Amino acid sequence: MMPIHLCAYNVREETGGAVRLFGSIMLALLQPVIVTGSLLTVINVWNDFTGPFYRLTDGSKWTVTVSFYKFATDFMQKSCPLGC
Repeated sequence: MMPIHLCAYNVREETGGAVRLFGSIMLALLQPVIVTGSLLTVINVWNDFTGPFYRLTDGSKWTVTVSFYKFATDFMQKSCPLGC
């Protein structure tokens, strides 16, 4: 049986270096963590937008994202009245 440090050395030499070894092993193991973190980030950003968007009716209390969305939709409606 080959010792683990020799096995890792052989894999590193045959596959093209430490970066490729890290990419092929660690990124494969971290894929569920990356996907979960990405989904939680998207859900958090979505909730930061939809919460104030539906609850706040006064324009002076809107958050930056809701104000920007309102500005962008008004701008698009004025510049493309037929729905470009």
